[in-house]
This record gives sequence, C-alpha cells and structure tokens, in this order.
Amino acid sequence: MQMLHPPAVLLIMVVFISHLTFLTAVTVKYPHEMITKTEGLLLSLKCTVEYKTKDCDIQTTWWYKNSSEQFPIMDPNRYLIRVNETERAEHRLRNIFLTISSLKLQDSGSYQCDATCLNSGTQAKGHFVHLNVTGLS
Repeated sequence: MQMLHPPAVLLIMVVFISHLTFLTAVTVKYPHEMITKTEGLLLSLKCTVEYKTKDCDIQTTWWYKNSSEQFPIMDPNRYLIRVNETERAEHRLRNIFLTISSLKLQDSGSYQCDATCLNSGTQAKGHFVHLNVTGLS
C-alpha cells in the first residue's frame, strides 16, 4: 500500500477546501418547520440568503409554493414580500420575508426559498416548509 507524503496530503486538502469554498458561494437558511395555522390569521416566513460578493452576484431570490412548477410567489394582492440586506466584509446577508395577511385554505402547501447567482448560475435552495391552514371552528 502506497502512503501519501505530507506535502501531497496538504495539496489534496487545499484543493478540496477550495472546491468547498466555491460550492458555498451562496446558501439559503431558515428553520425546518411544519406550520398549522387557522384561516384568517397572519403568517410570516423568513429566508436568509448568505453569499460572497466576489463569487456571487445575486440575480433572483424567491419564495415558491409547491415548488415543482417553480413559479415564484408574486401576487401583490395576496402576498407582501420584503427584502433587507446587510454587508459584512466580503459577505452579504439578504433576508426575504413572505407575509400572508389573511390565510386561506388554499394557502396550504409546501413553501421553498431559493437564490441564484447571476454571474455563475450557482443556485441554492432551502428545504420545504409545510403549511396546513385549518378552517374556523
């Protein structure tokens, strides 16, 4: 069995870490939740996108419902979407808030947030947040 010499091990580690750094140019974070709310109540979901400004120029950041169709939530009569962004050194944090002011039964479903880098096409998706809207008792 051939043993790797320390310089070779170091080189492999550097290459591996540089690939990991590239892969994490953009991340999407939010709590993994299963939410049950009553019709008529307000719901607010928050998605945080973290990206490196040198590697990623954010093109789009959206919330999707039942994301297999990939149509972003955009109806201003039903949804309020707010975005704020802060910058620290080479990193930016973008918070995307999706608010539904008066839940309806048809709002039940799976919601997902994603972000795409303009310059590289790198995409990151969060997991699904499952919402169950129940009728008034």
